[in-house]
Parts: sequence; C-alpha cells; structure tokens
Amino acid sequence: MPTVLIVEDCAERDAVLRRRFVGYNVTIARSYDEAVAHLQEAYFDVVSLDYDLGGANGNDVAMFLAGLPVPRRPHAVIVHSMNPVGAQRILRTLETAGISTVYRPFGS
Repeated sequence: MPTVLIVEDCAERDAVLRRRFVGYNVTIARSYDEAVAHLQEAYFDVVSLDYDLGGANGNDVAMFLAGLPVPRRPHAVIVHSMNPVGAQRILRTLETAGISTVYRPFGS
C-alpha cells in the first residue's frame, strides 16, 4: 500500500486531508520535529505539507526533504498550505531540488 505523510498542525483538518488519500497508509505529523522523525524512520511515497506549523515552518521540512538522498525522497509533495507566500517558498525549494510538487490549497 502506498504511504503518505501529512504534515499539518491543525487536527480539525485531518478528515479532509485523509479523504485525499483513500487507499494510502496515512501518517500524520503535527510539527517539523515529528515530520523529520517520521522521514528518518520510514520512506513515504507522498508528503502533504502545510507551511504554518507553529514554530518551524513547512519550508524547513522542504529543506530537509531536499537534503535527503534521492532514493529516500518522496515521489511527490503536495503543498496544501492556504498561505500563498509560504506555499511559493516551499514550491521553489522543492522544485530547485528536483522534487515533483503540486500546489493544492486546503479546501480546494
């Protein structure tokens, strides 16, 4: 079963985000630290990423992803942040690293 890591600090958004990934084994991280811990422990096919995480931000996670060896990088990252400026930062970081990205704001 394909795997997805959802990085989102707002628990109220879980149900909507999980519906995007029916048929996936879903893991949720609520912070940068949790996201990095999961990414160090396991491989994820897809990462769905918020920008505003209440501390470190989604671009910090993107920089961590960009630093992973190519075989450990996800096939794709979906940026679900509703912060358009932050989302663009994430997209630039990942695209520069050659990681496939899609911008799909929460609620769209």
